[in-house]
Amino acid sequence: MKGFQLMPKECVLAALLVCGGVVDAKDNVRLSREELIARRNAGNERKESLRAKENENAESQAHPSQSSILDRSVILGNGINWTFVPKGALLVAPTSHQGSVNLTKGEGRYLPFSQFVSKNRGWVSTHSVTLEQARGKEPISEEVQEALLDSGRVVVTVCQGGPISTRQPRVAAVAANETTK
Repeated sequence: MKGFQLMPKECVLAALLVCGGVVDAKDNVRLSREELIARRNAGNERKESLRAKENENAESQAHPSQSSILDRSVILGNGINWTFVPKGALLVAPTSHQGSVNLTKGEGRYLPFSQFVSKNRGWVSTHSVTLEQARGKEPISEEVQEALLDSGRVVVTVCQGGPISTRQPRVAAVAANETTK
């Protein structure tokens, strides 16, 4: 048994007493039962307060990916049915339909987007865009935009049948900023 030494009984007993909290390591004084219980309770209270602070911080710092999909969407509804689309998917939203757009809560029954559009063709229409247009790399032609504005309907941009957010092309955005100066 090389490298293994036995400790005297007194050293082992002292180590156990210090590790077990029966003897205060600083003052080398034996603690009473009440003092041991008080120290244990103080440690538990500190642990509980730390856990409460961690839980509070976790709740207050919600990660964006943990937010609701409805927080990042616009709700469209007609009082009977409702659906939602991404915030950037509304291309045209006439003032005549403001009561049906961007609702805070959907009333009635939820319908998937395609079913909602087919039931509400009188005031909702779609405009297909390419991925390049959705990314803002290609503009939507001015003629198309004017025609959609004149339709008097709420227009939602779609790509491959589903609603998609669209960004303004950077070239058009820069030109718009220069004309306002």
